[in-house]
Amino acid sequence: MSGVEMGTKADQHDHIVRLERAALDRWGKGDPGGFLELYGADEMVNPQVVVDGHMALLTYNLVNYIRDPQGGESVGSRWNSTTVFQRQGETWKSIHSHWSFTRHQAFQNMSAEASEGLDA
Repeated sequence: MSGVEMGTKADQHDHIVRLERAALDRWGKGDPGGFLELYGADEMVNPQVVVDGHMALLTYNLVNYIRDPQGGESVGSRWNSTTVFQRQGETWKSIHSHWSFTRHQAFQNMSAEASEGLDA
């Protein structure tokens, strides 16, 4: 089976769980690549990497998409991601990761000033 769209619902379920489990297994070994490989090419936005000696910082924005019952796709949420890597021998290992909403849904219709309590 090459894609989720093939097979029975049980096959699809198992396939999705295997994808996530493989990414989690890699994550548990300090390798976020399993999750990055699952992202669609257009979801990882503005990746920036700064390397200084044995340390590296990766920042990017992630846009999650949701599908409605009619099959339409729309933006579900937007995230800021920061991952700190450390060079260990010949391998880069993730030693810290942080995720936050780019702009939480509760504040979508507010100005930046209002969300900070600065509008008087």
